[in-house]
Amino acid sequence: MGLEHGRKLFQTPRDTAPNGSFPFYKDPEYPIPDLSVRAYLNCLKDIKTPRNTVDAYRSDLSQLGRYLDLRKGPHTWSSVTKEDMSGFLLSLEEHRYAPATIARKIASARAFFRWEIEDGIMRTNPLLDIETPKTSRALPRVLSKNEIAALLAAPEANKSPEAMRDSAMLRLFYATGMRVSEMASLNKDDINLGVDYVRCLRLGRERQIPFDLKTHEAIQNYLEGSRSGLWHAETDALFVSHREERLTRQGIWLIFKGYVRAVGLPEDITTHTLRRSFAVHLLADHVSLRDVGYLLGLKLPNTRVYDITRHRIPKAG
Repeated sequence: MGLEHGRKLFQTPRDTAPNGSFPFYKDPEYPIPDLSVRAYLNCLKDIKTPRNTVDAYRSDLSQLGRYLDLRKGPHTWSSVTKEDMSGFLLSLEEHRYAPATIARKIASARAFFRWEIEDGIMRTNPLLDIETPKTSRALPRVLSKNEIAALLAAPEANKSPEAMRDSAMLRLFYATGMRVSEMASLNKDDINLGVDYVRCLRLGRERQIPFDLKTHEAIQNYLEGSRSGLWHAETDALFVSHREERLTRQGIWLIFKGYVRAVGLPEDITTHTLRRSFAVHLLADHVSLRDVGYLLGLKLPNTRVYDITRHRIPKAG
């Protein structure tokens, strides 16, 4: 495809372009011939920037380079103007990129331009006075206490060995806010029914999380029923499958999603939604951030997002 044809294609309506896309949006593996961009990416690697981040910069700057090739023809970075970048921003919006994606692409270009200025290649940043679209983050999903009650009650309608296991597992999820990986790694001796707590190990650190009476009863019924009487699994795992093997993260996820569908909750509900709901409900009951952070296995700064969520989400029953 010649440059003149590329310019013509860029100026035509979107529905006349091949595959509904302009050429600078195609081929994410497009090679980057520009030495400045290569040097910048190598610099990022040298300072131990995560590979995914470097790949994102490569993709974003490659896309920008292809756009400028079509708009300006052969060019240098020092020749890029505010009008060029305004056109790039407009083209992204016209192609219905999400605001967060556009913001990332502009941030990649802004960082690269700063690097070029420090290196003496560019004199001014053509993005200096250009505002990126506001990113409106959706409220994270938190289940109401009524929704929690419906989910926890779902296995209790069935008295099968699997239902007894599932009841214990769901109640332990909400009572402790554990991650699905932590749930899958639990052993029988991690449960202490004498004082009602579960021992959780993660990254070499141990925390002890209390649970309530109904969770105690569900775990006890499971341990004395299907876990010991019907499934004679030799594994130390707390939660096992009918094959008498430790339930995997994937297995737990499938079981959980089955109950989500059974009670008519939205498909986007996950075990992490239960973890988030656990935290938000505790904060609403005036448990301190520090205590909630301990129960979740998080440091205080990482716990604040749950407090922000609590204040932004309308109260529900």
